[in-house]
Amino acid sequence: MKTGLITGISGQGGAYLAKSLLDNGYQVIGTTRDHRQTNTGSLKNLGILDQLTLLSLDMQNSQSVLDLIDQLRPDEIYHLAAPSSVARSFQEPSQTIYSIVLTTVNLLEAIRKTDVSIPCFIATSTEMFGDCAHPANVDSPHNPRSPYGIGKSCAHYQARNYREAYDLFACSGVLSNFESPLRPRNYVTTKIVGTACKIALGEASQIELGNLSIRRDWGSAVEFMNAARLCLQQEQPNDYIIATGVTSSLKDFLKITFSCLDMDYEQYLVSKNSLLRPLDIRQTKCDISDTRTKLGWEAKMSLEQVISEMIYAELVSSVGDAKARSLLKINSGNVFRLSKISTH
Repeated sequence: MKTGLITGISGQGGAYLAKSLLDNGYQVIGTTRDHRQTNTGSLKNLGILDQLTLLSLDMQNSQSVLDLIDQLRPDEIYHLAAPSSVARSFQEPSQTIYSIVLTTVNLLEAIRKTDVSIPCFIATSTEMFGDCAHPANVDSPHNPRSPYGIGKSCAHYQARNYREAYDLFACSGVLSNFESPLRPRNYVTTKIVGTACKIALGEASQIELGNLSIRRDWGSAVEFMNAARLCLQQEQPNDYIIATGVTSSLKDFLKITFSCLDMDYEQYLVSKNSLLRPLDIRQTKCDISDTRTKLGWEAKMSLEQVISEMIYAELVSSVGDAKARSLLKINSGNVFRLSKISTH
């Protein structure tokens, strides 16, 4: 039985990755800063909390990271522990960059000093490319437009540097935006889904948003974490773009969400300049050709399917399954079936 170590296991991505590893016969060990006080709701939601081991780890302490890796000697390591909010990174720039960069180098150093053959997945982000006039691949130039993107850019080059300098099996998984019912509520996508559901239930009357013209590549957290696992199953380490290859605007996201609830978003939208970021990426485009050919993976779920799943889970938590199904409208062109929706 393989042992997979996941840093930041309590987050959306960590929880789905843990389930993917467990489903593939792994023993799973996950770290958080303090496992006794960590919110394990995502792991409980997936029904896997009692199937894995949680450990406390301060990843900014290099000796603690080294001691843990030396003690566990896992078969695979997935590094997901990092700040994940672009908006919050503008409020906490030094903490965001410091955390992403330091935790990544501490982990890579620990592997270098113990066993360079341990495969390691470093979660980076398409935010490091900045505005994309053309679809970005792993060798595209970086032009990050947020402290978060700056930190992820550095982590990407850290993985590549250790791979080339010390022959580590280090892979940078360049993730685009991934969504699920486990997405934390302090993100604009969950704000849209949550508020739309409240409006449908008569509990809210409007939704306040900023820039609707931004365009992102949104995909399924479940599918993206399956791709992360595949990155470490290859014969040679490489970097991969993990995305759908389809770009949509935030207005598209808003329109689809309200349409799934048989509502017109324009009747409820209030634009607020105060919600605009100091600087934002206008458009993300992703070239997934190498991922498709080298990794043998591509996303299957459409944005409407991802949103439908989020809406369903939100409604079930409020009014139960039967009422949720009656409120959630599935358009005739959508191949997603309600019978296949689950709250994970």
